[in-house]
Amino acid sequence: MHTKLQDLPPKWARFCLDIQSFIEDLTGEGIKGRKFLVAFSGGPDSLALLRVMDFIKARSGISIAAVHLNHMLRDEADTEKDFVLKVCTGLGISLKMGKSNVKSFARATNTGIEEAARIIRYNFVRAVAARQRADYILTGHHLNDLAEDVLMRMVRGTGWPGLSGMTGYDRDRKLVRPLLLTPKKTILDFLGAVGQEYMIDKSNEDKSFSRNKVRLELVPLLEEINPGFLKSVANLWKLGRIDGEHWESTLKAIPGISGDGARYLSRKTLEHLSRATRLRLYKKILDELGPGQGLFDNLMELDELWQQGTGNKMIRFPGEKFGKIIKKGIMFGTSKNMT
Repeated sequence: MHTKLQDLPPKWARFCLDIQSFIEDLTGEGIKGRKFLVAFSGGPDSLALLRVMDFIKARSGISIAAVHLNHMLRDEADTEKDFVLKVCTGLGISLKMGKSNVKSFARATNTGIEEAARIIRYNFVRAVAARQRADYILTGHHLNDLAEDVLMRMVRGTGWPGLSGMTGYDRDRKLVRPLLLTPKKTILDFLGAVGQEYMIDKSNEDKSFSRNKVRLELVPLLEEINPGFLKSVANLWKLGRIDGEHWESTLKAIPGISGDGARYLSRKTLEHLSRATRLRLYKKILDELGPGQGLFDNLMELDELWQQGTGNKMIRFPGEKFGKIIKKGIMFGTSKNMT
């Protein structure tokens, strides 16, 4: 089994260095001296990520650690735990392990098993990252995951540029997805090239989960129709990132007034904005007011009322939020400051 970057075939050495470059592009800074915490399940995706980071560790001057959470949902969970420990011990990588009762949490919070596991997992990983003072948390999401995410967002009616899929870098959570533009096949080929065994999570074959059905049926069908489908998804993500950066800077420059827990957009400000800009601005403000999705139909209705000059009309949004047409423009707030 290969253990050093210089021992790898040139193709795979370049692959590792390209992942390093992608991390630096996503975060906007070099990685030298940074500490990375890898969320490690023992599956091929997170294992490939762990091995890549281990290969570039000496060259790039970084430190890495791993974190593993046993959800106690499957019979093979203990086997996976032992495998994760064996891998990290063999590579000399520090490992923090934990376990959780997902079923109890799901019942207590009235959430699905999949969502409950996701919440617990991210909370645990963030807590470990904080204690270890990690600069970044890394997850093994890859291009096929991105394709699934894009399709799931399309089904839910997500707008642009969110339709381009999950972010590569979540600054608030210090979360980076270095393999996001890497196809699953490349990940498996890399593991084969370095002689690395991995675990298989059989729950990923359960089609009762919508995401698994998309992964196992819809994505292969779309690849059959268009062999370049995954590349198209990658290009869509790149375009979404460019557009997202544009809208972030554009909306940040638009003046708004805050007061009494509410946000105000003046008529004078709104009159000079395109409809596309107004709709994105409404959504941005509503998102900043707290949880609850700003639904497209409601956003459109709010803008139509504003264009009509209909005063004292209110549109309610999920999360007990609202947008209200007033004489001087639009007021956004929650039920706590409703007038």
